[in-house]
Amino acid sequence: MGILILLILAIGAGILYRLGGSAKSGNWIDVFRNTKYRDLGVPLIATLALLILGGFKCHFWLVMAYIAAFGLLFASLVTYWDFLFKKDTFWFAGLVVGLAGLPVSLAYGKCIGCIIRMAIIAGVWQLLNKLLPQKVFCWTRDIVEEFGRGFITIITLPLLLI
Repeated sequence: MGILILLILAIGAGILYRLGGSAKSGNWIDVFRNTKYRDLGVPLIATLALLILGGFKCHFWLVMAYIAAFGLLFASLVTYWDFLFKKDTFWFAGLVVGLAGLPVSLAYGKCIGCIIRMAIIAGVWQLLNKLLPQKVFCWTRDIVEEFGRGFITIITLPLLLI
């Protein structure tokens, strides 16, 4: 049951991530084509997923860790670090997204999973950017790439608890 919920949440994050990165096209869905849906929606989904994965434990330090992880994930999604590297650097952006889970890992006393998650997200984000063909089944590259970034951000959350 938990795997199905995590999968649904990961798909939701993938959709929000894509919507936040897509251009307006003049139809009703343009309301959701705003980066804030990605920047706030993905951290909200991540926090919900962590609450579910952690069994809704609400000790003071754990609540503080959830709040810190939410804020760090939000902050990490608003930039691709081009101000630092002079271009979009997806491996580094993914690494920082993975690092946003560190407060939760520390609160649970588990850090190995966080390091593994950072490496996975950094690698997947970079590979999505470099290796995807222009067309993946019936979708264009940008749709698959952005959906994949949101999806991998959530689907790897169980690693924070190992």
